[in-house]
Amino acid sequence: MLPTPPQTPTRLPGTVWQRKLGDTELSYFLPSRTEGVNDMYLCIDFTAPRDLVTDERVLAIWAILRTKHPLLAAEVCMQEGEYDSASFRYVAAQDAHEELARARENLRISVQTKEEVILDYLNGPRLLSKEQPAYLLFGQRDLEQAEFHFCLCTTHYLGDGMALHKTANEFFSLLGEGMCDAELFKLLDHEWTERYSTTEDHRDSPIPQPLEEKLPPLPAQSFARYAARVDYENLQRKTIGGHVMPRKKHGPRRTTVPTVPFSAEETGRALKKCKKNGVTISHAIFALCNMVWLGIKPAGGEDLPTMMYAAANLRSYFSSIEESHFYLAVTYFNIMLPSFIPRDLTPTQTLWLRSQSVKRQMNAVVGSKMYVSRARITASQRASQAKTWAAEDDARDAGESLPPSPPPTRPAHAPPKVPSNALIGLSMLGNLDAIYAHKAFPDLQLHGLTTGSRQRGGAMLLFAYTFAGKLWLSLGYDENGFERVIVQKFWQGLLDSVRENLL
Repeated sequence: MLPTPPQTPTRLPGTVWQRKLGDTELSYFLPSRTEGVNDMYLCIDFTAPRDLVTDERVLAIWAILRTKHPLLAAEVCMQEGEYDSASFRYVAAQDAHEELARARENLRISVQTKEEVILDYLNGPRLLSKEQPAYLLFGQRDLEQAEFHFCLCTTHYLGDGMALHKTANEFFSLLGEGMCDAELFKLLDHEWTERYSTTEDHRDSPIPQPLEEKLPPLPAQSFARYAARVDYENLQRKTIGGHVMPRKKHGPRRTTVPTVPFSAEETGRALKKCKKNGVTISHAIFALCNMVWLGIKPAGGEDLPTMMYAAANLRSYFSSIEESHFYLAVTYFNIMLPSFIPRDLTPTQTLWLRSQSVKRQMNAVVGSKMYVSRARITASQRASQAKTWAAEDDARDAGESLPPSPPPTRPAHAPPKVPSNALIGLSMLGNLDAIYAHKAFPDLQLHGLTTGSRQRGGAMLLFAYTFAGKLWLSLGYDENGFERVIVQKFWQGLLDSVRENLL
């Protein structure tokens, strides 16, 4: 049993903070309302001494994290049909006892395997909601070997992958310190007291500001804003993609996540080979996806590029301020590569040339002087589109007939619009061992990691990352939404190409 905490200095009748969702947060919140589209998860396998991983210690650490990162316990309030009214509302616990009780309501400790936990989360009834945006699923898989899994689940409008990994590292750091139950509860009480025991009316809100508030402001001059808009529209016209993974509906959405690790020795060889060619593994994975697709795609389409989309983190553009790290800070970019294999180059030469092209495109994205303005406009556009779709969904749910969408207008002499379709989304997480302080918790051996999200029907997202010294590839996709043979060929072809070209 957890001990009684030390007496806290002040017990408040209730402290509430509220702020409206930013554009990026809103673009994730609205489509998540019914089926939990984009609800995230991070599952980590680890071994540890049993006396370090008791139910009481897991609960106390989860309560500490919820206290430090208020969005994990913040509900979203919205007036019906008034999408811009959507706001985070955080009600602080009145003391550490209450925080512990709340954490218990958002924690499940079971004997399910990691695979069972993930598939239930992805395909079963939605676990999260606007009132319950974060949940910790924790399990002990093997009583003999003390094998555990940690699965942190949150809505995407709360945060991003970086937030998940930073929070997981905090969890393992506290778990590995070896504090007794009383010491953990004392820390919980300290974290609560430091943030919520003051009675001052002017205390700062603990809710992190939205990314749109954190980004450097646009110049006030109207010309600068006009230039930003023109730049964005020009960029959209250059975003061309003529290839998609063939879709075929076999039944209700069912997401599967095949995940393959490569050994530490193989990973070392891949890193060396990529470095020798002036690229990273992430650059090479984009190029390999392109080349594998060209080997299995239906005939035609060589005149249009293959486009893939990815997310970029914006945290490096924010001023350094003391606040919770659990917030959303992403924007998006596209990579375009040719849809043919040159006859005068070997496949190996083509791979490295295209990897270098990916590198140049990525550098051009993050190095552009217009990067921040593009991120702002992208967020605004995504929020606007999400509100349009939300209105359509709400009308349909209410049984209202929807007017037909007006045909797009185009000037009489305008050239025909080129397609802008993505083959696949890629989440290149990089070296996660730079986030996890493995040496700080030597009694814990973190050895497996899988991450992803609940998806729409017909969605596909490839993850690549290094963790525990190994390269991992993970493909999350709707197995009932695609031509199965094509997807199997793509996935197996990618694995074979990594082994053939990088290892």
